[in-house]
Amino acid sequence: MLSNEELAEARRVTEEATSGEWLVGDHNRYAEGTSVYSTDTNRWVFIARDHDGNDQANAAYAAHFDPPFVKRLLDEIERLIGDKEDAETQTGYAVSTVTLLVEKAGVKSIGEVIDRIEELEAEVRQERERLTTLSKEHFR
Repeated sequence: MLSNEELAEARRVTEEATSGEWLVGDHNRYAEGTSVYSTDTNRWVFIARDHDGNDQANAAYAAHFDPPFVKRLLDEIERLIGDKEDAETQTGYAVSTVTLLVEKAGVKSIGEVIDRIEELEAEVRQERERLTTLSKEHFR
């Protein structure tokens, strides 16, 4: 998992990068290699030069991970971290609540609570059946 420091550094670097959508260009008059062009600034922002012939793939990679895209990734990561923290908090509340209920009910385990719930549900079903029978007899 990324640390808070790593996320903050990624956001800082992304915010400082040339803005706008980045596109791959076939050439740049100032340097050899495949270039990446910023649509916001109308300038070349990256030159891919790889002696193994990966210029095009490297440029496409850089263009795909342009600042707007990386900002969306960082926003989503931070949202998911917040959701995880909220879920952990809610789980903690639920465990505390169940523990308190178990203690107040004087039972020794969650299994006893479940058994008691099932007993009460059975009692409710029986009472519904009794009321249904009574109402049928009353309205004959």
